[in-house]
Amino acid sequence: GYRLVAGYHRLEACKALDWLEIEACVVDLNDLEAELAEIDENLIRNELSKLERADLNDQRIQILLSIHPDTQTKAGRPTGNCPTVGQLIAETAKDTKQSRASIYGDLQIARNIAPDVKETIRDTPVADSTTDLLTIARQPVEVQREIAVKVASGDTVREAMTAKRRSER
Repeated sequence: GYRLVAGYHRLEACKALDWLEIEACVVDLNDLEAELAEIDENLIRNELSKLERADLNDQRIQILLSIHPDTQTKAGRPTGNCPTVGQLIAETAKDTKQSRASIYGDLQIARNIAPDVKETIRDTPVADSTTDLLTIARQPVEVQREIAVKVASGDTVREAMTAKRRSER
């Protein structure tokens, strides 16, 4: 009945050493709180690509919005004592030791790059370049796909954008 939220690598190391007992901290979390804790644990790791970090920050904001469903009315105004989206972003920045600007950029990347494009560029150097990811995120989906194909074949985003402009002329 337990779910491991943090410490997977430590657990595997202890198993490899054949330890029979491992000290653990057991906390009572609902599913959303456990997912949030797991995301926070992953966000503080250094080996995430910029694309992975962007997706995790977006997931974190979505969970916070689920926890606070009255955050905004249909008109976009906060209701009652619920936090605004800006406050949730500020909370995410503080909790994960990132700047608000990087969170906003991550949300743009996570939400605007098509899923198939993310998959195509995931294992390329572009996945770790905020500038390149934002450039892609600001393009229409069909242009994103063209860029992704070129990037997957070894071009840079800049080269792909230049080739696109040339072909349009």
